[in-house]
Amino acid sequence: MLVLCSFSAFTQNVTIYKSSHDFETTVSRLDSLIKSRKLTYHQVLNYDKKIRRRQIKHNRVFIFEDKKLTESVLQCDPLVSLDLPLKILVWDEEGEVYLGYVDPAFMKRRFQLKDCNEKLADLTRLLVRITNECIKVGS
Repeated sequence: MLVLCSFSAFTQNVTIYKSSHDFETTVSRLDSLIKSRKLTYHQVLNYDKKIRRRQIKHNRVFIFEDKKLTESVLQCDPLVSLDLPLKILVWDEEGEVYLGYVDPAFMKRRFQLKDCNEKLADLTRLLVRITNECIKVGS
C-alpha cells in the first residue's frame, strides 16, 4: 500500500499520501480518474492565491461523489450529509506533493452511526483506490 501516513488531527482520521508526480501531473491525474470512473464531479476549489505560507505553493480541493454510495450512507443518518460529498486535498509543500482526505470511517464516531460499517468502508475503499491510482508510478 502506498499510504504515507495516517494520523489523528483534531480527532479526525486524516489519511495523507505522497505523490510521485509533480503538482500539475497529480492534479491532472486526479481529475481524469474522477471523470473516468463516472463519479459526480462537483467542483475543484483552488486556494493557490489565498495561501499565505510560502512553503505551500498550491492547494486544490476536489469535491465529488459516487451517487449510489452517497445515497446508501445517507440511509444511515441524514447528518452524514454534513461530511459529503467526498473531498480530496492536493497540495505542494516545499516541492513535495501530497494528497489527503478525512477517512469516511470517522463519520461513524462523529455521528454515532450504527450498522453502517460496510457502507462507510465502501467510501473509504473508493478514496483509497482513486488516490493510489493517482500517485502510482508508470501509468
